[in-house]
Amino acid sequence: MKTFPILLCAMATLLTACNHGRDAAIRKILPGDWHVEMAGGGKSESTYSPTGDFKCHVTFADGKDMNMSGRYEVKGGFLIETVTSATPPVVMRFQIIQSDDRDLVVEKDGVKTTIKKT
Repeated sequence: MKTFPILLCAMATLLTACNHGRDAAIRKILPGDWHVEMAGGGKSESTYSPTGDFKCHVTFADGKDMNMSGRYEVKGGFLIETVTSATPPVVMRFQIIQSDDRDLVVEKDGVKTTIKKT
């Protein structure tokens, strides 16, 4: 019975190490320009810097647009964006489902989105 807590602790440590390695790999490929073609005809263009800053320009299907900027981090399998250009700042958390050097699939509120490197 004493082995169960040790096994549970070992599994938690292994999962944390795997997540940490995956986070580091994503942090390495994320800097650069990315875009999303939104349903209904809009689009989003984002630039992530190696220093943790981001800026984003969104064009909606009706032609209106919006700019955002702030800080980002990759932690625990999530892309976390803090929009500092909003008052008060807004924090958005996107679960990273899949990633490679050209595509990043994220999920927020049950909606999956593919972000493509430009």
